Amino acid sequence: MKILELVEKYGLEITKQGNLYVTYCPFHKDEHRPNFTVYEDTDSYYCYTCSKGGDAIDFFARMEKITYSQAKHRLYSDLSSLRNRINKVQAPKCYNDIVNLQVSRQFRSVIYKRPDRLAEVMKVMAYVDSMLIRDITQDEAIDLVSEVSSRLNSIAQSV
Repeated sequence: MKILELVEKYGLEITKQGNLYVTYCPFHKDEHRPNFTVYEDTDSYYCYTCSKGGDAIDFFARMEKITYSQAKHRLYSDLSSLRNRINKVQAPKCYNDIVNLQVSRQFRSVIYKRPDRLAEVMKVMAYVDSMLIRDITQDEAIDLVSEVSSRLNSIAQSV
């Protein structure tokens, strides 16, 4: 579990200041200004008043008043944070529909201009269908549309 998740889990109000996050220290009475700093990039914390600092496991151990190894065991056995991270991961965007829309316009245009070349256009259509059997990435979509455009332009312009 990340340090920011843990700090928020304990109800500490975090304020972002540049690349850092600050709040009032939960380990001593922090009255005047927030001295507890969370460093997201190193997944650590440090209080500039009481000089306590460490990683997420250390923070959890101090908050729960348990040993570091007990905290480590409890955190690693709690898979809810892992489950939450997995649920937040989004599937990569599929570009098949975008390609279909783009090339279908080109197919119609070429068929309208050159109905006598329908057999060649149908071969290009079959090629596109074979390429879109699986989900394709953005780079593959760009390459495919470019290739199809080139092939259809040569069909439309041939004499």
